[in-house]
Amino acid sequence: MRKLTELLKQYINDYKLVPQYSTILFAFMVMIVSLICFFSITDLVTDNELKHYDDVVIAHIIAERTPNLTAFMKSMTFIGNSVGYFLLVPIVTVFFIIRKNWRISLEITIVLILSSGLNVVLKRIISRPRPPEINRLVFADFTSFPSGHAMSAITFYGFIIYLSYLLIKKYWLKYSVIIICCLMVLLIGFSRVYLGVHYPSDILAGYFAGIAWLMFCIIILNLITLRKLKIENSSKLT
Repeated sequence: MRKLTELLKQYINDYKLVPQYSTILFAFMVMIVSLICFFSITDLVTDNELKHYDDVVIAHIIAERTPNLTAFMKSMTFIGNSVGYFLLVPIVTVFFIIRKNWRISLEITIVLILSSGLNVVLKRIISRPRPPEINRLVFADFTSFPSGHAMSAITFYGFIIYLSYLLIKKYWLKYSVIIICCLMVLLIGFSRVYLGVHYPSDILAGYFAGIAWLMFCIIILNLITLRKLKIENSSKLT
């Protein structure tokens, strides 16, 4: 990222705009890679080429089930569903309102809602059935691919990681938040396989779809910021 920033400085006259340009370029590259990975997994799932991999992983995970671990995984999957975010979003909103930056909480809410809508569209298009009911420990309806929990977790906690990297000045606090968010993403995704309502490939596809959507939203937000900065700069010059 630093090399990219230094390279952009050589071609951009106004150095204040470099963070936006470098973020847009980096996010675009990550989005393209994520989309390629998502469509590759989708093709493999459509051709039923990941069934053996999914079955082997699920069998190993089911063999490790214990009552305490099951209770923990149920709590993780609760945090990652719509009710969990309904409780989390107001907390995040209050935090940013206290910091006099209510716009960020609104952005998080919009990005999460649109991510859920996109996930529903993808599920309807691909229409992959869920794993057999015999292995399920919680109720789940609708189709399986990609995982809505994984996609929403990447979108929500990924956006918090992005904001933490930008806004939190204390290194210990910044990286503590980032590590916790990464763990939440991994645990929410794993819980869906553990509880028998998703295939591992559903989770991977959800992660990549979520990353692609998150990068797209970051690009849009930085383009808006870039436009505002350009308008401010031009008004100062006139």
